[in-house]
Amino acid sequence: MSERVTMPALGESVTEGTVTRWLKSVGDHVGLDEPLLEVSTDKVDTEIPSPVAGVLLEILVNEDDTVPVGADLALVGDPSEASGSQQPADAEPAPQAATPQEPAPAVEPAASQPEPAASAPAAAPADSGGTIEGGTTVTAMAQHLGAHKNLTVVTNGLYTTNALRHHLPHMTVITTGGILRDVAFTFVGPLPETFFREFRGNKLFLSATGLTLDTGLTDPSMLESQVKKTMIAAVAQVVVLMDSSKFGVQSLATVLHPGPSHRLITDSHAPPAMLRSLRERGVDVHVVDVE
Repeated sequence: MSERVTMPALGESVTEGTVTRWLKSVGDHVGLDEPLLEVSTDKVDTEIPSPVAGVLLEILVNEDDTVPVGADLALVGDPSEASGSQQPADAEPAPQAATPQEPAPAVEPAASQPEPAASAPAAAPADSGGTIEGGTTVTAMAQHLGAHKNLTVVTNGLYTTNALRHHLPHMTVITTGGILRDVAFTFVGPLPETFFREFRGNKLFLSATGLTLDTGLTDPSMLESQVKKTMIAAVAQVVVLMDSSKFGVQSLATVLHPGPSHRLITDSHAPPAMLRSLRERGVDVHVVDVE
């Protein structure tokens, strides 16, 4: 019996994704959790694994097609069902799955996508330890850490962990465990909070749902906000990655009031008046030019 592979929810606000590359061709054998294809959203790029072991019977979506969350992407099943299944005419078979190429890092972020603040991280020294929270903006940044060797990275996010696994074994990745939140797939609760109270790191890469001058960085989840506060207390420097669409947005719980010793990386569409006010408060603001 065949099993359908569907487009998963890749973030709280993500409603669709684009198939960027098929890693398997019709007729190929695939193992359980073996990557089948790569997809891209406005928040994160990731691989979609096979839910079962078997043969790729049919590819239902072409490369570069955009489909909604929950849409069928492919059929995987018993080899006896392979006859008669065909790949879409204009879909080009992809080679066997390979480790994604790692983009060269930049000392300051250089954006090429709608998530400019997450396009590339500021340079980090070798043999350093850092924390990456589990949001989609910061997860996009995590894909660009490949050129930094001997890093130890701690995260409370499953999507972030998945992005970082491509950099193994040149990086040590630590996940906190805890209560797994739906949709965001981040760990919250007493376990990650206790972990970060005993942890000391160099940098924290952090994002949130919104940023205003009065309420600072805010998130809709009280549990998530509390974990982020323990992360902030555990590191020497906080780097906030915040695209311009989040400026002026206020959510439920305050995570951080940006001030001296904090760095903010955003894009050139951010409100100039807010950036000026943040600089006056001592925030180290970096703006990435985007079209």
